[in-house]
Amino acid sequence: MNLSRVSYHRLPAMRWIHLLPWALVWAAAVSGSSLLAQVRILDPLEGAYVSDRYEVVLEIAEPSVVTRTQLLLNEEPVFDKEGAHTAVVVDFGETIEQHHIVARLVLQSGETVASPAVVTKALRVDFETTARVLLLSALVKNGRGSPILGLERKDFRVFEDGNPVEIRSFFTERLPLDLVLVLDTSSSLGQEGITTVRKAAHSFVQNLADSDRVAIFEIKNEPIKVLGFTNDRKQMTASIGGLNSKGQTALFDSLGAALNDLEGRKRGRRAIVMFTDGRDSIYELARNKAYQMRVAIERAQNAETVVYTIGLGKKINRGALETIAADTGGRFLYADRALRLPKLFQEVVLDLKHQYVLGVVPKATNTGYHALKVEVRKRRARVVTRKGYTLK
Repeated sequence: MNLSRVSYHRLPAMRWIHLLPWALVWAAAVSGSSLLAQVRILDPLEGAYVSDRYEVVLEIAEPSVVTRTQLLLNEEPVFDKEGAHTAVVVDFGETIEQHHIVARLVLQSGETVASPAVVTKALRVDFETTARVLLLSALVKNGRGSPILGLERKDFRVFEDGNPVEIRSFFTERLPLDLVLVLDTSSSLGQEGITTVRKAAHSFVQNLADSDRVAIFEIKNEPIKVLGFTNDRKQMTASIGGLNSKGQTALFDSLGAALNDLEGRKRGRRAIVMFTDGRDSIYELARNKAYQMRVAIERAQNAETVVYTIGLGKKINRGALETIAADTGGRFLYADRALRLPKLFQEVVLDLKHQYVLGVVPKATNTGYHALKVEVRKRRARVVTRKGYTLK
C-alpha cells in the first residue's frame, strides 16, 4: 500500500477506520521511539496520601529505548539515573502534603517523554504544640463492648488527680496514625507460627487507613528495625513477608526501640502493637524486668502512645502485658493458639479506627506522677485511655 496516497485522497469513513492501524504504525516510525516509550505512574494514584519513604511505581511501554529515567517532585528532580527504572523510592517528608509528581524518560533518539502528572492530597491537623496540652486517645465502648460513635466534646469530662481540666481541642475524624508494629519472631514461634504471624500482620496493615504510617520491628536477641515509617502498603507487605523465626526474646528492649522511633516523630496519634509468644529472655532477674516495664509504661504515657499487646500461648508474662496495655490506654488480647491471631489483630484495627482524640490543659505543676481519668455522659459507657503521665 502506498501510504503517501492516504494523505491526498478523500476516502469514505469506513476506509479511514480500516487504515487507522497502518496510520499509527507510520506515525510511530516518523516520531522515532517516542510513542513506544510512553510512561505513566501506577502508584501513587491521583488524590492519594503519601508521606515518608514511598515507592513510586512506573509503567514504561518499551524500556529498551529508554536511556535515562527521571522523577520530578513539585517540579524539582528527586531521581535521575541511566536506564529504565520502574520503581523509585522517594522521601516525601513526615507530614502529608500535596505533591505534584511527573516521570520523565530520555530516549535513544534524544527525545524526552513525560507521564501525566499525579497530584496527591494534603492532610493537615493542627495539634497544640505546647507541652502544657496533653493529647489523649480515648476509645468509648458500651456494655456489649462495641464502640460508641457520634459523641461530641460536651459528652466528655477529663480529670487530673481528681480535679476537672479543660478540654482545649476535640477530634472525631480519622487522624493520621504513626504506628509501630513490634513482632516477636524468636525461635520459639516455629515455622507454622511465623507463617500465621505473617498472615495476621499482612491483613492488619492492609486494613489500616491510607494515611496511617507504619514502622516494623522484629523481637529477637535485640530489636531489629525492618521498616521505617511509611504508608506504602507495598513496602509493608515485602517487609512482613521477609520475617523469619530465630533468636531469643528481647521484649522490653524492642518496646524501647519502638518508643525511640515514635519520639522522633511530629505530634499526633501514636500507637504500638506488640505481639509475643514468650517472656523477655534477655533480662533474667525479676526485679530487672519489673524496672524495664515501669520505664516502658512511663515513656509510653509521656509520649502520648497507646500500646496494644497480643500474647500467644502459656509462656507469656500475662500480667506484664496486661499492665502495659491498660496503663497506656491500649488493650491486651490473648490467643491460646496461633490460628486466632488474625482475628485479634483485626480487633486492634477496629479499636484504632474508633478513637476520639482530646487535647486537655493540665493544672498540675509539681513533679511526679499525675492520674488522668476520662468520663462520658452516657449510660454504661466505658472509656479506655491512658491512666496518667509523669511531670519531670
